[in-house]
Amino acid sequence: MTGNVKVQPIAWLEAQGSSNLSGDNDSALLAKHKRGIHQSIVAQIDNLWHGRFSLWTAFADSSLRVQAMTFAGIPIAALDFYEDLENDNSKAFWTAHKTVYDEQVKAPIVELVAAVAAEFGDGKLFRPYRDIRFAKDKTPYKTHQGVWFDDSRRYLQVSAAGLFVGGGYWHTTSEQVARLRRAIADDRTGPDLEKAIAAVTKAGFDVHGEQLTRVPAGFDKEHQRADLLRYKSLTCHREFGAPDWLATKRAQTEIVKAWRAMSPVVAWLDQHVGMD
Repeated sequence: MTGNVKVQPIAWLEAQGSSNLSGDNDSALLAKHKRGIHQSIVAQIDNLWHGRFSLWTAFADSSLRVQAMTFAGIPIAALDFYEDLENDNSKAFWTAHKTVYDEQVKAPIVELVAAVAAEFGDGKLFRPYRDIRFAKDKTPYKTHQGVWFDDSRRYLQVSAAGLFVGGGYWHTTSEQVARLRRAIADDRTGPDLEKAIAAVTKAGFDVHGEQLTRVPAGFDKEHQRADLLRYKSLTCHREFGAPDWLATKRAQTEIVKAWRAMSPVVAWLDQHVGMD
């Protein structure tokens, strides 16, 4: 802002003004010209001041916005909202409590997404509305808020039950399933998955995925990793419920810690299955 406003010294401006006057030493004309010069200087200073003030105001507003976006935890009010929604999943309830959803559920999760983006990538919040076109259950709203981090294959969910975190490959194509089975069956890579699963299980996570009832065709039914060969997708997750730290800044630390603890399984899947 200051670079665009040049305030010239008064003496220099007066000298420049005097040189443009006629040589008749008309004192009244000179005085009038000086007044014009002084008014111009005052205007320039005024513009400079207001420019600085506007710059400071913009900086202050920006600081306030950054401060307002600092993640401070998942409020217990978010869990209460979903508990009430489970009891009254209606448009009337949603309309009357939309502000609660926006402020107590969506806003904190958006803040968390921004806070962890550098490590886990951008998170996508799922819409709160259910697709009921072909569903027998016609309740219009989801009773949880989910967030998917596609870059890191991580997931987070808030509901009446509390906090749920997960990671892995939920939905897989036929090509991904084929790569998964080959890597499991291979004695060079399959044992690494067993070690990864053991590590995340020891850390308190459950390992799940879509499974067949029997070993798929083309693989030995007596294979030493027959149970793993039945998987079509593979995930790990943990339900935290509503610990004391959920509504505090510590929630970010605990969520990040949990996501990192899933890394052995997610990294194995990234290396041997990959995204299509």
